[in-house]
Amino acid sequence: MGRLKVTKTTSTGKNIRFKDVKTGRYMDIRTAVKAVKNGTYKGYHTRDTKSGTIIASNPDSSVINNLG
Repeated sequence: MGRLKVTKTTSTGKNIRFKDVKTGRYMDIRTAVKAVKNGTYKGYHTRDTKSGTIIASNPDSSVINNLG
């Protein structure tokens, strides 16, 4: 299972709040993006989109570890 869980999305479906399920820490998108970029959360990467930077699970054959 992935370590990040989405706790809030916008009306358009963009993930904007996350919870670290291991530590219980809640984060906004900016804090979570910084943590992914600095390597705190292995198994995730960031993507730049028209609506800003997003977090995505690294691709593999499992659907269990996707953000959700």
